[in-house]
Amino acid sequence: MKRLILLLFATLLLNCQILFSQTTAFKNYHPCSFSISLPVNYVFKNMYEETSADYCDYEVKFKEKGILLEAHSLLSSRLETTDIDALFDEAKANKDITISYEFKSEHFYVLSGQKDGKIFYQKRYVGNNYIADLEIEYLPSQKNVIEKYIGKISNSFKCD
Repeated sequence: MKRLILLLFATLLLNCQILFSQTTAFKNYHPCSFSISLPVNYVFKNMYEETSADYCDYEVKFKEKGILLEAHSLLSSRLETTDIDALFDEAKANKDITISYEFKSEHFYVLSGQKDGKIFYQKRYVGNNYIADLEIEYLPSQKNVIEKYIGKISNSFKCD
């Protein structure tokens, strides 16, 4: 019995090693007040020619149409509140979304669900001086294209 358990454990470790050796490479970005890590084949670019210390807006361009990934940050003083509980409650009150997942911590919240026939994922991070938003929307038919990366992208998304 011990040999069988040992054999199963060794097989599991080997499969994990093979799986993780075939993962996609990621590149780190820190364009203004936020940081994010994205697969190297994603094209990360500024949405506007003008940049400001008060705000920044970036998007990712995909080959696949129907996928939207944007990251924004705004100087905290430009928002009415920086209280994470109030921001979370306000986001959940949006009548245009159906929430299937929600999570709140001390510095950020996450909402995911349906909006206009698409799947959406939203993370708002409250930093020291900025509030940053990560927004991802995609068609249900594109789940396999984007969902395998959402966890790593979201975990890397932080704000100064």
